[in-house]
Amino acid sequence: MFNIKIKKGDDWKWQENIIISAGQKSSTVTHSVKVFDKNVEPVKKMITREQYDYFLNLFKSIDFHKVFKENVNIDELDGWTLSCNISNGKVQISVEIWNPAKNSLC
Repeated sequence: MFNIKIKKGDDWKWQENIIISAGQKSSTVTHSVKVFDKNVEPVKKMITREQYDYFLNLFKSIDFHKVFKENVNIDELDGWTLSCNISNGKVQISVEIWNPAKNSLC
């Protein structure tokens, strides 16, 4: 069964995490937030196998090669990052993209 981890944040001031853990008949979605050194109590919710399959199919449809190519040579320090990790046992695919604090095109 696949597990999905999504992390949004800047790694030192704040982080928001969503983890979808697979089960046989149902799965768990956990949402947690960390601001500086304070952790907010994680919220856990059970979802049906059908809801899990819906999320999994969305993530399976991501072309990780395309995401990688769109973000080559971006070395910025401001803003925040969004990372996604999909794993099945020891096999995993991860991608992390940078999101600017301000739109540099404006």
